[in-house]
Amino acid sequence: MRPEHGFDLLAVEVRSTTPHLETATEICLREAGRGRRVAFVFLDLAVIHPRPMMDRLIRAHRLKRVRAVERILAAHGVTVIAPGPEAAAAPRGSSELGLNTLEALRAYRMDEAALGVGVVSSLVSFLMDTAPDVASHRNLVDRLLVSAQRAFTATRQLIGELRPRSILVFNGRLAYSKGITEAARLAGVDLLYHEVSKSHARYYCEPHSVHNQQHARAMLQAAWAQAPDGRAEVGHGFFSRGRGAVMPLHAPYLAAQQEGHCLPASGRFRIVYFASSIDEFAAVEEGLAPVAFEDQFAAVTWLVDWVRARPGTELVIRLHPRLRKVAAAELARWRGLEGPHVTLLEAASSIDSYALAASADRVVTFHSTMGIEASYLGKVSILVGDAAYRGLDCVHEPSSPAELDRLLADPTVAAKPRENCLPYGYWLLTQGEPYRHYQPESYQRGRFLGRRLPADDPLPPPVRLAFTCRAALLRLRAGLAPRPGSLGG
Repeated sequence: MRPEHGFDLLAVEVRSTTPHLETATEICLREAGRGRRVAFVFLDLAVIHPRPMMDRLIRAHRLKRVRAVERILAAHGVTVIAPGPEAAAAPRGSSELGLNTLEALRAYRMDEAALGVGVVSSLVSFLMDTAPDVASHRNLVDRLLVSAQRAFTATRQLIGELRPRSILVFNGRLAYSKGITEAARLAGVDLLYHEVSKSHARYYCEPHSVHNQQHARAMLQAAWAQAPDGRAEVGHGFFSRGRGAVMPLHAPYLAAQQEGHCLPASGRFRIVYFASSIDEFAAVEEGLAPVAFEDQFAAVTWLVDWVRARPGTELVIRLHPRLRKVAAAELARWRGLEGPHVTLLEAASSIDSYALAASADRVVTFHSTMGIEASYLGKVSILVGDAAYRGLDCVHEPSSPAELDRLLADPTVAAKPRENCLPYGYWLLTQGEPYRHYQPESYQRGRFLGRRLPADDPLPPPVRLAFTCRAALLRLRAGLAPRPGSLGG
């Protein structure tokens, strides 16, 4: 029987992977320990893998993890809710809804719920393509649409029955989580977003998504203002580690880089553009400051034109190491920028990003942390997009292409003071709360209350290896292998 009275917190979880399920469980136990009424419900709605067969295999396995967590929660006074049958009409696919373009999909709403932007965000993440063709990926689009629609209707039904004061949700940008957040928004229910922090030993739980840069700036400034003595040393500590040491999620992507390895000097005025990962902000609309360019590709295209008009300059474009599995069409867009005095370093390049930044006359970024790291190295760093460190006076922030032109051409432009970078370093190392019940050993491995939950991956190692080899073969056939003689080899 369902409770008759409202809960202080309803955790609506859709992710079963480490560390996200553990983080939601941690927050539920934290709130229950504070004497609040907490409920937990798992909606088995997420699209986990682009291939339906793999999705079904993982889905059957992951419920073991969920049941283990539910037993822990129940033992600590959290009410575990079994979702009831769907009361709404059957979900509708993209063809039936007339969603045949990316723009139409992005604009899609269901009962005033802006679900399309979450579907696009998930689609870009799965395909690693910022401009995917909807018709070519109709099956995946429809699965994501159904996930968003069902998450919305299920959450709306839960809100009506349980009357929670607030809802806890993972991340907020993906198809299924967008369905949850939109149901809460339309019902006037407060939201709490959870994520793992940059350091895997801490977690984020705030009323705004991690992608809301305005909120990130407010947290950063508050953390620095309230920091105890020794805050400068902590800030220096972030930058002195470098090479992803404090961001365990990114460390595997940097493994191919050889420390100190850099392009030889050319004698030209060198501009280095560090590309951001393409998917995280491809369909995010909340809390971003207005900037000089619509997106990073528009910014880097402008830089290419600027360099080609000036023979004594060169542009080096460093793709984000996370883009190793970028779609063929997306990679072709970046490769199309190459030409005289324009060099593209692909994701698997052995060039050291820090050595490359040190070799630059100007560093330009749209969102990348390399922007502030280059400034700490004493380089003239220019931010043409939005980032949490915007407003610290640690990088130059042009508001128009004309102002960017001046910053690139004026030889008297100086680097910002290194000390201005320290609040960001301090915040990254200290943001969020430390785990108390979960003991992380790495980003994707840990114990909860001393016990290891069932593994994320249901595949035996030989089967996993076979899938990995098959995926590599498909990428080779699609032209994703590094080109002969390229620096990405």
